[in-house]
Amino acid sequence: MSSEHPQSPAAGRVFRLGEKEVHLTHLDRLYYPQAGLTKGHVVDYYLRVSPYLLPHLRGRPLTLERWPEGVEDG
Repeated sequence: MSSEHPQSPAAGRVFRLGEKEVHLTHLDRLYYPQAGLTKGHVVDYYLRVSPYLLPHLRGRPLTLERWPEGVEDG
């Protein structure tokens, strides 16, 4: 997996996964306000742990919950 690393978490990113591209935006949006962590911080964390985490998730059901207005408005 390759990515374009911006200078700040607020910038968007494009990830190439095989022939597909994933465009991430709003990386400055707060996901964990009390800790001051943004969507960009969460993306960076998952990029760092993915080589270790993904082999254990293979074949397991996962869910994704969207919070388009932020976690506090959900």
